[in-house]
Amino acid sequence: MQIGFIGFGEAAAAIVEGWGPHTPHRIRAFDIKTDMPALAEAKWADYARYGVDGSAGAAQALADAELVFSLVTADQTGQAASTAAAGIPPGCLYLDGNYRALADGIIRSCADDVSTVVHWPAATPTARSPCPTASR
Repeated sequence: MQIGFIGFGEAAAAIVEGWGPHTPHRIRAFDIKTDMPALAEAKWADYARYGVDGSAGAAQALADAELVFSLVTADQTGQAASTAAAGIPPGCLYLDGNYRALADGIIRSCADDVSTVVHWPAATPTARSPCPTASR
């Protein structure tokens, strides 16, 4: 299974670490810190430490993904969903891990952009409506 991560901080690291070193999954990740010169080196080291293929952009991280974890801050949830929608294949399961975004309705407004959105930890599919941050 090809798994993609948007956002690779503590939550993503804990998930990958929980799978252990012998995971049968192929894992790619992208974090916006990869684009920040002062933080990029540390982020690339994080990818290596957890055995994931770090990506220079979200499209690369999500290419051919069957499952996507979006583990970004609440203020980035809409942008992450829109970015993912442009690059994930049909049928990909998109898991949003930001409870605040769920509570604030941010991800609900972006559900139309991705084929299946599940809110983790609530794990309930969303209703469909236009995402205000999507560029169509």
